[in-house]
Amino acid sequence: MISEQREGLRRIRSRRLRLWSGISLGFTLLIAASWMHRVWLALFALGCTVGVGIYLAIRASRARCPRCAQYFHSPSADPSLRRLLTTRCLHCGLPLSADRVVYPSME
Repeated sequence: MISEQREGLRRIRSRRLRLWSGISLGFTLLIAASWMHRVWLALFALGCTVGVGIYLAIRASRARCPRCAQYFHSPSADPSLRRLLTTRCLHCGLPLSADRVVYPSME
């Protein structure tokens, strides 16, 4: 595997990790605020969670495949939020964990 492809896959995994971490952290703050019976703080946490989640989801959906240069999570020419859980490029089939293969000769 080419080092540019390896770096591109690492960026896609990093964007996905940030997306799910941001959403998890936001809901954790929301639960903590509701336990403290602070309505305004809970609403603020919810608004921040939704805003950050939308930003990170759009950022993750615009990730390009390092092999074919198309959008990794979208089968069309436009980015899509519907398939953010895919583990392969929807154009060329490059797996997200292709650089983690223990025995490259067995691919």
